[in-house]
Amino acid sequence: MAPGIFSATRSVHMIVRQLFIRLVFSLQFESSLSMEIISFWMWLEGIGHADFLASIDALDNHDLRSIALAAKMLIETLRRNSGHQPNHRSVQGGYFCIEALKGIVLYLNNVCCKVLEDILQVATAKERICHRAHQAQPQQNVMARAPMSTRDLLSRIKASYISARSHEAEGSSSRSIMPSAPKTHTLKDIENPIEQCLSSYPLATLFESLTITEEEEEPAADAIQIQQPPSVPRDERTLFVTFSNGYPFTADELYEFFTRNFGDDVEVISVQEPVAPKPPLYAHITFYNQETLFHILAGRPRVKFVIRGKHLWARKFVPKRKKAQNF
Repeated sequence: MAPGIFSATRSVHMIVRQLFIRLVFSLQFESSLSMEIISFWMWLEGIGHADFLASIDALDNHDLRSIALAAKMLIETLRRNSGHQPNHRSVQGGYFCIEALKGIVLYLNNVCCKVLEDILQVATAKERICHRAHQAQPQQNVMARAPMSTRDLLSRIKASYISARSHEAEGSSSRSIMPSAPKTHTLKDIENPIEQCLSSYPLATLFESLTITEEEEEPAADAIQIQQPPSVPRDERTLFVTFSNGYPFTADELYEFFTRNFGDDVEVISVQEPVAPKPPLYAHITFYNQETLFHILAGRPRVKFVIRGKHLWARKFVPKRKKAQNF
């Protein structure tokens, strides 16, 4: 009997998105593998391990990497075992293997492919660009092989997308950046790494929301490494976050969460001064780099996080003076 999908609420969807972003962008796992791992975790929660996803999301990146690697090894074992079906196999082991594979495929098709469709396009484009850059520069020195900045990465992804679109318009036989129709995964798919989850979300729309500024000149090698004042106005680098009434966050909690998940880029956090007896309802978080804000929002106007059971909504900060100009 095929496993059923547990009640995947909007909160669960947000946790799935958070875990995917952490695995792919922070821990550098492949996007297809990350989806398999998350689907496996969802299956475990669905068979009775309550709040399994939330517990994993509460881990720091070091522990998250460890448990993700353990899940990767288990999934690889399931793949190997799926190809061996002797006449007198272990009933319990065989049942677990089949049910686990069915569960992974089920959550891939019905949750991950739908919830992650927009982020997945950025992730796969990033992987494609990094792969091409690695192939094109095999003899560069160590300094040249340093990880690309987010600004440089976005520039290359956008250039790749524009190039792919132009080739398509010219009737080129090269592959389009997006296949024309979505694929439904089956049990056979899980026996090999899953190529990609497809969607109709327009990648161009996502890029239109990203502002890519000119790269600043690199400092001299012997210069003292200090944080330079950002050239982008603070308002453009600030996130406005709101809390559930009665469930506020402290500045330390916000700093720990955003640093753990999006890097050490927080410049300042300002939490609303509470008016007794009411707790604070919002906060402003300013980052040194505007790209961090883009990374957090992932092309969406508003995102939601679940942090230790408390809900947090985030959007780009819009000053009152700009709001007034729109009327």
